[in-house]
Amino acid sequence: MELEPMMNTLVMLLLPAVLAILSALTSKKIYMLIAFFWSFPISLYFLMTSSIFALFGITCFTYFVSFIIMWMNKQEED
Repeated sequence: MELEPMMNTLVMLLLPAVLAILSALTSKKIYMLIAFFWSFPISLYFLMTSSIFALFGITCFTYFVSFIIMWMNKQEED
């Protein structure tokens, strides 16, 4: 079993998810935006497939929606 494809998936999907969780816990919206851009290429690839992995595209979109919501809440506080 090759380790390289597993490492690519780890770097492109799991680490942005951890960053998004950190963003939600600390209310730092920039981390959510970084998670979106970081996972966008592979999520777009998975979205084009006709398998269960297309759900990762929805996850990436959710990062962006979360960033917008966090940004709007910050605007209301000011």
